[in-house]
Amino acid sequence: DNLSQGVAVVDKNLRLVGWNQAYLDLMDYPEDTVYLGQPVEELIRINARRGLISEGERESAIRKRLDLLRGRQPYRFERTWLDDRVIEIRGNPLPGGGYVTTFSDISHFKDIENELQLINETLEQRVHQRTHELREAITELEAAREVAENANRSKTRFLAGASHDLLQPMNAARLFVSILRQQAGDKGSEQAQLIKRVDRSLGAAEELLSALLDISKLDSGMYNPDPEVIAIDELFEKLRRRFKPLAANRDLALRVRPCGHYTFSDRTLLYRILQNFLANAIRYTERGGILLACQRRGDELRLSVWDTGVGIREEDRQAIFQEFHRLDYAERLDEKGLGLGLAICDRIARMLGHRMNLRSQPGRGSRFSVTVPLASKADLEAREPQAASTGEHPRLEGLRVLCVDNERDILDGMKLLLDRWGCNVMLAEDRDQAVEQIRDHGTPDMVLVDHHLANGAYGLDVMRFLDAELGRALPAIVITADRSPGLEEEARRRNYGLLRKPIKPAALRALMTNTLKAL
Repeated sequence: DNLSQGVAVVDKNLRLVGWNQAYLDLMDYPEDTVYLGQPVEELIRINARRGLISEGERESAIRKRLDLLRGRQPYRFERTWLDDRVIEIRGNPLPGGGYVTTFSDISHFKDIENELQLINETLEQRVHQRTHELREAITELEAAREVAENANRSKTRFLAGASHDLLQPMNAARLFVSILRQQAGDKGSEQAQLIKRVDRSLGAAEELLSALLDISKLDSGMYNPDPEVIAIDELFEKLRRRFKPLAANRDLALRVRPCGHYTFSDRTLLYRILQNFLANAIRYTERGGILLACQRRGDELRLSVWDTGVGIREEDRQAIFQEFHRLDYAERLDEKGLGLGLAICDRIARMLGHRMNLRSQPGRGSRFSVTVPLASKADLEAREPQAASTGEHPRLEGLRVLCVDNERDILDGMKLLLDRWGCNVMLAEDRDQAVEQIRDHGTPDMVLVDHHLANGAYGLDVMRFLDAELGRALPAIVITADRSPGLEEEARRRNYGLLRKPIKPAALRALMTNTLKAL
């Protein structure tokens, strides 16, 4: 009687032999209808007459419930009472025959369950609606991005291809201004001052245009890096001769510290990085001096330009590598820099696979450095005879390249790019198509393979299969957005190049060239 559940016990003959008060309260039988030894069939029929069993199926339902009790198997079901209460009924057989049955009012729990179901359905509807809205927004963004990318590609192609035509009138104007300055005579005259200002304006415009053209060429892949073994001292001496007079004009001391080391890089592009470092150091140093130095770090060299200039605040150290970003002290020093030099350095360094670094202390100076691979004089001597016999380093013209990617648009874009570089291009969307391309057109000189392909396939697995089919390791570059160190380690272990998405044409061309040189 202390149980909250109703309890009823029947014997092996299906007669009532025990119950508690909760059972009577839940079942609400008419008075004096529950007694010891009562057949349970009578109680079932009482419930049927009260409407708990529909009239059309009454007899079959009664027989079914009696058979259930005779079957001596546990059972559980729920019944909705006339007053909308939900009763859970559980029955378990007794060892000597008969059943013990419990009756629990679970109306409260069913209400909670219904509320949760309603909440879940509402949430699903909202998620579905939100997902639909996000998909529409993504579609609009992708369309806008495509428009922007097309416009950017058009701008890049125009600027990269029109360098001569754009700079030619500028150079002519500078020449005419130079002649006017010579004819002006008195440097203090109003005419001479006007000519000087025109000359400075033309110089700033030419610097801006040249920088924009450089950036466009780097972004479009028109620069073709040509790495070679370089003597650092020879490079430093060339920089010293150029910048020592400029430093002296500003009463600055330029010191160059020789090191006797060698590196493997593109001579012109590496010179360009250090040239921009030195130009900025001279521009933004009011007193003291500049040091150009080289430090060995294991199998790498760190080429650094130190200055005693104004320094750079911590919060500005990332922004200065962005286009057109100029610090406030540039105005104070009346410097007309355009904020493009370091952006160009950053692009060149990434294209060559070099690392740039900045250390600075406001008021005391800065150190800009680029870290390059260490080479030796033996490398230089080993490469010189090869250069003499071949006349040039490996190029991409005529290179047979197999591109594997499950996105057709990407394949079409790669073909357009590689065709422009003179490559013979084969396209495949999966492993089987790659095998067909090789069978029809021959073994490729290089494979560009996307890491994540359709149907759970991976680029490394495709390369493993192709190597096994051909009986030799094909040179390959794995293209991926995956940043996991495991992939990078596996690609390095198999001597594959690794290129992160989004692909920069200049970076791809440099990596392809370096891959050829390593063969």
